[in-house]
Amino acid sequence: MPITSTILKELCKLLRSGVFSPLIDLMLQSAFNLAFFGFLRCGEFTCRSKDFSKDNIVSIQDISLDGSLQNLVFHLHSSKCDPFRQGVNITIFENNVFHPVATLRKYIKFRTDLGAKPHSPLFVNDDYDHTPLSRDRFIFLLRNLLFRLGYKDDKFCGHSFRNRTATSAAAAGIEDHIIQTLGRWSSDCYIRYIRTNPKTIHAAQDKMCF
Repeated sequence: MPITSTILKELCKLLRSGVFSPLIDLMLQSAFNLAFFGFLRCGEFTCRSKDFSKDNIVSIQDISLDGSLQNLVFHLHSSKCDPFRQGVNITIFENNVFHPVATLRKYIKFRTDLGAKPHSPLFVNDDYDHTPLSRDRFIFLLRNLLFRLGYKDDKFCGHSFRNRTATSAAAAGIEDHIIQTLGRWSSDCYIRYIRTNPKTIHAAQDKMCF
């Protein structure tokens, strides 16, 4: 099952009402937004193994926040379609529906106020275990929320954001070649993404909100 913009709105609304804890609720909103608008694979922002080496986790310092509060840049170190493992900067623009930039900024401040450092994991397992958020834990929390919303939670998996974000993008009228580029589905698309005008990315993300 895809995580559409409609389902994402329901998830964020539920989390804002308070579900797990202030930290985890804010973290999940941030992770959901980053995954949705960044077309991320689950493994690109969660950890599958116990290898917590610097190159294997997403850290707070991988997020650059624009001083104008209008966008953020997520540095993805590597992915399946990164032909030279050089990494790519993924820009997420602020919007008035999900507020992805403001939400992540608030979350990072929350973490740093608790003592997190730039090299600390961006997303963590829970309030007391600040090791990198695991794939299994992320899927467990996602399914918990979906069950609360009345969805058949077993239909959702780690690919529900990445693979199915294209559904929302297509429904919003975004052209196929732009969707392929934003999703970095091949090495060619990966290279095109790096060269894509930021205004094109901004316009596409705005359309995905509805």
